[in-house]
Parts: sequence; C-alpha cells; structure tokens
Amino acid sequence: MVQAIIFDLWETLGSKGYKVSQELQKQFDIPYTSEYLHTYEHSIQLKIWDCPETMAKSFLEHFSVEITPENIQHFIRIYGPYLHNSFLFPGMKELLHTLKEKYTLGLLSNTTNFERDFLDKHDIRPLFDVVVFSCDIAALKPSEEMFSAITTKLSLPYNECLFIDDSKRNIAAAQALGMQVIHFQSVTQLKEELRSLEIISLS
Repeated sequence: MVQAIIFDLWETLGSKGYKVSQELQKQFDIPYTSEYLHTYEHSIQLKIWDCPETMAKSFLEHFSVEITPENIQHFIRIYGPYLHNSFLFPGMKELLHTLKEKYTLGLLSNTTNFERDFLDKHDIRPLFDVVVFSCDIAALKPSEEMFSAITTKLSLPYNECLFIDDSKRNIAAAQALGMQVIHFQSVTQLKEELRSLEIISLS
C-alpha cells in the first residue's frame, strides 16, 4: 500500500522554461554524446556552491572549456534566468494539495543549491514532508544512494513509496528497488494514472 508519494522536480513539478543543459552545450560547442547529461550533472549538482562563478568554473573544467571571465559570464547568462522563467505546470499545485490530504509527500531532485528557491517562489515547500537534493548529499539519481536517502527520511520501505519522474532512467532504477512508479508526461496523464491506482478519486 502506498504511504508516500515522491516527486522529481524539473520537468515533473514544473520547468525552467528552457533547457539549460542544452543551451550551455550550444554556447560552448560541446559535442553531444550519451554521457553529456551525466557529466553536466556531475559538474554542478553534487556540492553546495558559494557563488555562481565557482559553479561555472566547475562546469567549464569538466568539459575542458577554457576558464576565462568571458566564458564564466556566458555560463551565468544562460544559467541565471532560470528562476525568473520557471513555472509550475498548470494544475500541479492543486494536485499536490489534494495528495497532501492523504499521503506523505517527498521531493527527490538532481539540482543545484541555487535552484532550491523554486519551492519558495511557487509556495510549495510546506507541501513536502521530506526534500532531498543531490547537492546536499553528493549523490545523483538514479543511484540507490539517492532513493535510500529519501526513503530513510520517510521511514518507509521502497514498496510503500510511489515515485514520479519524467526520466525513464530514474523510473527504471526506482522500479528495480521495488518502488511503485509513474513515468510523468503531463499533469493530465499523471492524474489518470493516479486514478487508476486509486490514489485520487474519479471526481
């Protein structure tokens, strides 16, 4: 039986309004490989940064791009506007309020410490009982360490948690651990799947 529902953040609860990783790839002419996103996440989402400039240097170093004041500013120009442009998907906040009435809610995200403000901007932080960010524990989904971190904080076994994420890779990892899962594609689709699982009513 589901006791807790765990959400991913980006492209599940909401969006930055543009693909930061893709824009950085274009700006610095980084070849696309299957490892690009993996390296991108490792470069900026595994520690607490004191300022965006330090984070920019890590990104540039990971991709062997020259660390110059100009390149640092290019990074910040692309990364910086995300909070202003970010938005919750329509209907998501209302859905969270509905789920909160019956279930414990968790948030599990690969993200930087600067992006935590998204929760306050959209006034959804109080809806989550437990929040785990990759930057706080130096681990990334789909590692078991990330999933273990949140289920430990929830004091629940994997099979009593429902995990919702837009990434098929993360969904597969959670399912392999015994979690129930929903691959997020839209709020409408999510509601339909939640109804089929009898998590929410048909009304």
